[in-house]
Amino acid sequence: MIVEGLQLKNFQCYAGEIADNTFKFSRGLHLVIGENGSGKSKLWDAFYWVLYDEIFQSDRREFLKTSIYKDQLISDKAKYECEVGESVDTLVILTARTSQGRIYRVTRAYKATKTEDNSFIGQDRSSVVIEEKKTSRWERLTPDKHDQIIETI
Repeated sequence: MIVEGLQLKNFQCYAGEIADNTFKFSRGLHLVIGENGSGKSKLWDAFYWVLYDEIFQSDRREFLKTSIYKDQLISDKAKYECEVGESVDTLVILTARTSQGRIYRVTRAYKATKTEDNSFIGQDRSSVVIEEKKTSRWERLTPDKHDQIIETI
């Protein structure tokens, strides 16, 4: 499969809506360059999280599931702007095309609610939706097909 795009909402250092954080890819090699702290590794984390529900924790040198990482997925800016009692979410959408022209969209999301100034209670796990594009609409695939699509991507 060829990855065509990656869209992020409030994912780690990528604060803001999808329109602010959309990456489109064409065929060929793509090189991501930037200064330290500019989000190169977090972009890789977005790819990995949307597909495998894990984030690489560089301090511990291991992959952690969402159930452990929890609200650390959500950008600090989005959490700061959230009021007590409100919820804030993060999501990553990956779009890929097969060599036969089939287009798939994988969306992973996580939500947490602010309970105090710097405290959040989040879901125990993220949610994932995988869809296939059918002419002019997206059709949700059943969970039994998820592993096959993820493996292919």
